[in-house]
Amino acid sequence: MTMLNRILDGASLRLGVAICFVAASAAAQSSRAYIAVDSRTKKIILGDHYDDKLPVASLTKVVSACVALDWLEATQRDKASLIPISQAALIAQGGNPLSLQSGDQISYRDALASALMASDAVSMWAVAEAIGLEMWQRDGGKANDSVSFFVAQMNALAHARLGMKRSLFVSPCGDELGRKKGYSTAADMARIGIYALEKPAFNFIVQQPVRDVSFFRGGQERRFRVFNTNELLGKQDCDGVKTGRTSRAGDCFLASARRKDEITPLEGNAQLRIPYHLVIVTLNSQDRFGQVAQLIPRAFAEYDRWIKTDRSLPGDELLAMPALP
Repeated sequence: MTMLNRILDGASLRLGVAICFVAASAAAQSSRAYIAVDSRTKKIILGDHYDDKLPVASLTKVVSACVALDWLEATQRDKASLIPISQAALIAQGGNPLSLQSGDQISYRDALASALMASDAVSMWAVAEAIGLEMWQRDGGKANDSVSFFVAQMNALAHARLGMKRSLFVSPCGDELGRKKGYSTAADMARIGIYALEKPAFNFIVQQPVRDVSFFRGGQERRFRVFNTNELLGKQDCDGVKTGRTSRAGDCFLASARRKDEITPLEGNAQLRIPYHLVIVTLNSQDRFGQVAQLIPRAFAEYDRWIKTDRSLPGDELLAMPALP
């Protein structure tokens, strides 16, 4: 190979690398908004338009699941308790992957699993009805109906506890209820994602690629296998969380990515542990799984650079969240 050919080949290689970098950068920004956050320090690693108010489709179910799990824990309710499927639940916005009918009964545990893994709107509505009714009764009946009371608790959790000031939820299943339109932001959905992932029961559900659930019809148990809609689960360090899609919201994805903690021995028996856990949100994405698959290594590389250099929090952009009890 002549010197000229070697020079030309080197130039072609550099051009190819540059083109690949531009393509990767473009793909990583192929959505209306996205954010990548370190779950521990709340440092915003990467992001664009993450404070824009946008519809979030059934990512809303993450908020609903948090309210439900908080209530079940506070009341020490058995998650195997059965709840009824009402006619109102059957017309809830979203899918019915279990083909549930009015009068069927399903446990809280299986209803939440189907809602989070298969985006089951009917099961999520049934959970909201059952828990909302208990909340409504304990409050002295000061609500129009049980579901509206449950939704009020969703907004209370979001606004008062998590600082999700740019979010409004109108349904336990999605971002629309009749003429009411809900919205959130990528940053706010990262806040609820961090909160949800602190719950062992939530983690257990969203980390499963497939699960057998059951419900009862006429006293007879019927079993059904649900599959997780998260196509990135188990790949690119992704271990959850939830997908969403409507014509209004486009494709949305709230993802968790986790790598093994790095442990550095110090003097004596002391150790320095650096956890690697990111929460990533993309809203109205042209390719949500491809986009997040590219964002994960980029975000981990940027986090690694930050954590191993100055680690100077002052001046860094943080995801503001109230201190949780």
